[in-house]
Amino acid sequence: MLGGAGTGCAGSGATGATASAPVRHEARANASGDEQAASLSIETNPQLDPVQVRLTVLARRGRDLDHALAMLGAKAEESAFTDLDVLIELAAGQIERASLRTGPEAERDLANAGEELGRVLAIDDTSAPALNQLARLHLARAKSAGRRELEAAMSTCQYGTRQHPTYAPLRNTLGLVEFALGEPSLAIRDFGDAVALDTAYSEAQTNLAASLLTERRFEAAERAYNRLIDLRADDYEAHLGRALARRGQINDDNLRTQVASVESDLEHCKQLDPERPEAYYDDAILTERFKTAAAPSGTTTSVLKQARSLFDTFIAKAGERPEYAKQVRLAKQRMRDLGSKVIP
Repeated sequence: MLGGAGTGCAGSGATGATASAPVRHEARANASGDEQAASLSIETNPQLDPVQVRLTVLARRGRDLDHALAMLGAKAEESAFTDLDVLIELAAGQIERASLRTGPEAERDLANAGEELGRVLAIDDTSAPALNQLARLHLARAKSAGRRELEAAMSTCQYGTRQHPTYAPLRNTLGLVEFALGEPSLAIRDFGDAVALDTAYSEAQTNLAASLLTERRFEAAERAYNRLIDLRADDYEAHLGRALARRGQINDDNLRTQVASVESDLEHCKQLDPERPEAYYDDAILTERFKTAAAPSGTTTSVLKQARSLFDTFIAKAGERPEYAKQVRLAKQRMRDLGSKVIP
């Protein structure tokens, strides 16, 4: 859902590596309308059009990320901070971890990332991976510092893409900056350029699909998610996003077949990770809004009970996690509304 980061667009996933495997974030996700949302795979988690609830995959990597950064820090010290590849990878991981933290810990990670990238750029001021991570650093700082940092990220991307016009990660990051600046059409263009430069670049494909979804370009989003699933057949975020793209195309003529295709993706998500709440929430929405319309005469009440049960399952799996708080509140409201319909 737009990775990394809660919500119903593109998704999130993650690497803490070099710019060739950029930090993701899915994206998570997000508020407006129903307060369901989508998220780009990016640590700064821009606000997106309402589509659904999603949790960034980054939140699942905290412990492994700590270990990886400790190992990278040791390697950097062993090289006396002269191994540029290690420094770039270390900075990328620090930026990623900062997205999982708040307050002084996050600021410390971003400050350390700035130091690592400063060392690299002092030696090679046109390094494409370092420029890409520097743009992401500005993008991460924009969460607290606002537009000034977004403009710095844009400036870095523009310089980097002039120096390295065929380097796909910089095009992808440029798209993230444009999205954060409220230019979704430009973002879609640059995500598409990144994919064209590297057809196996799954983060750019994720962001392209997510941004198309948030712009309600459902058919194009479905095609983009199809390509992402070709790259990663068992990607939870990709199937979740495709379900939303397919749901957006439901009409009177295709109601039953389209509902079945949405349900197929949501069931696949449940099989991939039965404990993640998102697919249950979206299935509840699908059941309440569309399965009731497709249900045979006389079975509407049982379908509504099924929707109520799915909302209940979502609430149980979401628990007290703050990233789901808004959707839990909405689910409880829907359960109360449904209760008046299914209980005489």
